[in-house]
Amino acid sequence: MYQKVKGRHILTVDDVRTVLQNKFPHADILDILGTHSKYDSRRKEGANFYKMTGLGPLPQALYNGEHFGLKEIDTEELKGAILEKMMDAFIYLQRDVFMGKITDEINAIDFLMDKSNVVPRLNSLILHTEPQYLNLLSSSVTADIEDFSTFSFLDSQDKSAVVAKHMHYLTRDDAVISAVTLWIVADFDVPSGRKLLSHALEHMVRNNFHSRLGIVYNPTSKINEENTAISRGILAKKLLKQFILEIKLKTFLATEMDKNLFCQEVLKLRPGEPGIVSNGRFLGPLNEELHKEDFHLLEKITFSDSVVKIAGIVENMEMNSKHMSDLVMKIDVLTSSLPVRASRSDVTLLKENLR
Repeated sequence: MYQKVKGRHILTVDDVRTVLQNKFPHADILDILGTHSKYDSRRKEGANFYKMTGLGPLPQALYNGEHFGLKEIDTEELKGAILEKMMDAFIYLQRDVFMGKITDEINAIDFLMDKSNVVPRLNSLILHTEPQYLNLLSSSVTADIEDFSTFSFLDSQDKSAVVAKHMHYLTRDDAVISAVTLWIVADFDVPSGRKLLSHALEHMVRNNFHSRLGIVYNPTSKINEENTAISRGILAKKLLKQFILEIKLKTFLATEMDKNLFCQEVLKLRPGEPGIVSNGRFLGPLNEELHKEDFHLLEKITFSDSVVKIAGIVENMEMNSKHMSDLVMKIDVLTSSLPVRASRSDVTLLKENLR
């Protein structure tokens, strides 16, 4: 096929059709290249997989799911890059075989895919952006503030603490501690905001971790009866467990105006700009659409060994599940925001008895 287009450097459908007809004259071309061909589903599956993984501009190459850099996929460098990745993989596989982690009964691919560093999607915003950490501990005042006039005079730390105190959550099980807390910041009266929330909810339904979801309303324009109908409906649904069956504009203003100020002064978002807070780590403004796989990636990164240890300690305390989940969130963001320091260890050397 490429020999036929050597002078034009462009391979067209007609070129493929001509080559197939000449090579396989008895074949039905429509059965192979037609819209209802059995091969078309595989083409769509491939396109969906590429879109889901977030690999970036084509061409791309993967070795055991590990993606090559741009320089590595160069024709001259690819062979050496493959050999290098093979040698690196062999070292770890040999160690796992020696330790008894891999046996003849274990599928090697399944074993590799169960590693903690395997993610469903690559997203540079989540993986490589330096997050902004919110201090959710109240510094000088109580977090039980409900009037907007007082809230507006608080500093950023106390504003964050008040919002965290009064946040309502969607959970799969209210009686279970949630190690991961997600806040969706958006204008839910516009399609993009509702789509972001929809993808987060889809992730909540499918996820395996104990997580909870809160929403922060960041309206594009000034709040009134007409432009908040959808957001008030979302909030009313969220508060049904507290017997609030209908929410009026006055109530909506009282509960959401402080979050509007929180978005502008603490998160530094312009009206209507979306963002995400995961255990106190803020990512935003979001300039791209996030899929449910992105939320899975974000949760997997957040659900680290330190979070597991924090949750293990907190769950032994005598308090309800919401307060325990709040405490895990606050401790996690507090420890994560501290600079990483190399720990010192005392090493006792064994003395040899020389005779």
